[in-house]
Amino acid sequence: MRLPEDKIKEALLHPNLDVRDTAIRYFYSSTTPDQTLMPLAIEAIEKYGRTSAFSFTHYLNLLPQTEQTIAWVIAELNRDFQGTPEEKYFYFMNLSRLLNHADIRLVVQRAPEILHAPHLDPKERPSFRERLEMFGWDADTCWQAMQQYCEANRDKNNFEEFDLGHALRIVEALARQAHEYQDQIIALISEQEQDFRHDARKWLQPLMANLAGQMRLQAAIPSLVGNLGHRYSFLSDESMFALARIGSEEVVVAVCDLFPGSSRDFRLWASDLLCKIHRDVVVQRVLELLPGETDLAIRLNLCEALLEYFSFESIESARQLIMEHELTPDLRRLRWSLIAVCKITGNRFPEFDLWQEEAKKDTQEEQTKTHEFQKMVYEAGGDVGLLVKQLKAEIAKKQLRIKILEAEVAEKKKALADQTRAQVPRPIPRLPNRPVSGVGSSSLRKPIRVGRNDPCPCGSGKKFKNCCMKKQSEY
Repeated sequence: MRLPEDKIKEALLHPNLDVRDTAIRYFYSSTTPDQTLMPLAIEAIEKYGRTSAFSFTHYLNLLPQTEQTIAWVIAELNRDFQGTPEEKYFYFMNLSRLLNHADIRLVVQRAPEILHAPHLDPKERPSFRERLEMFGWDADTCWQAMQQYCEANRDKNNFEEFDLGHALRIVEALARQAHEYQDQIIALISEQEQDFRHDARKWLQPLMANLAGQMRLQAAIPSLVGNLGHRYSFLSDESMFALARIGSEEVVVAVCDLFPGSSRDFRLWASDLLCKIHRDVVVQRVLELLPGETDLAIRLNLCEALLEYFSFESIESARQLIMEHELTPDLRRLRWSLIAVCKITGNRFPEFDLWQEEAKKDTQEEQTKTHEFQKMVYEAGGDVGLLVKQLKAEIAKKQLRIKILEAEVAEKKKALADQTRAQVPRPIPRLPNRPVSGVGSSSLRKPIRVGRNDPCPCGSGKKFKNCCMKKQSEY
């Protein structure tokens, strides 16, 4: 059993921020064509505020748009903003990206107005212009441009050198046109390459997976499923998102049939995929998979899949997982999702009130961290790559300081141990008792040398080796 989508849509206007976030995330992760979602999100923004309606305005980016919602976005980009500089930056940046994700046919007629909007993000302007240019390309032009671009970048091995945005815009331009490249797309996705370092396919294969997803190419399902958990994470990620876009029952069946005996990497990506497909069969198959799964990260993903689906069975599964393990950041997020889902569905469990209070604290901490990160991004001029370098440099400095402190502590411990050993009195040699006349106490500290065959100093009349020497060795 699950909550009807109409009830989930109503939650977009719920007074609680966590509930609104949970509801909009459900639609953001799916590929629903429902055009009533964005008007509800706009209503929430106008009711609760630009930065308070949802934790992240990028949740709006993938929602289906209409002429009316595009008009609202353009109007927003022409208005003033009340808030911190970083809040203003992220709000207008995400609305600008929304226009770059919207159906090109909705924005092409309003292109001059959009390009002259004062708050259109400067970094999004070139992308928007390029989309307009590609709108006039035919399928063959797109296909050739894609192959040529990947070939030109065959020796580049990181995203700092490869303009992924440009490549994805070519994919988008090709996906909206009729063409006969389906067989080549599937063939490229299916190819196995062991060394990607100097091969154009390291870029071409993931992009073809993305294209298959945008085309909802059912024939590509087996090849895409086969790439889940691939050692090349870019290919694995794009295959997962492509399968989520296709979103058919065949996808769920193909993934779940392979799940039990597959590698951990496959199961990890597959369980993440199941969070993004909203079909009744998901609940049934996930409930079958959970008892046999022992890996905590994968079990957590499976429980998230049930919660993402707003299934009533998800509540007890998530509750048990949280109770069985020490709370990690991931389990805290699962608890947050569980509380939000229960608020929407009206379900309760024994720990609900206590966990709700703890989840509030978690939310406040996460919001603080998010605001701090957004401030850092804003101060870096929106250059996330530069920010990552700065953070890595800061981490390296902290690690160096830790090593220096550890070395100082080790040195002090050694010095303290040496000092302690120097202060411990040396043991006085144990001497046999014998009467010695006229000998001071200082002489007792000097060892007495007695030969093995000498008379024993104890006065027994026996040789030393047969008397006290034997007792000393026994002692």
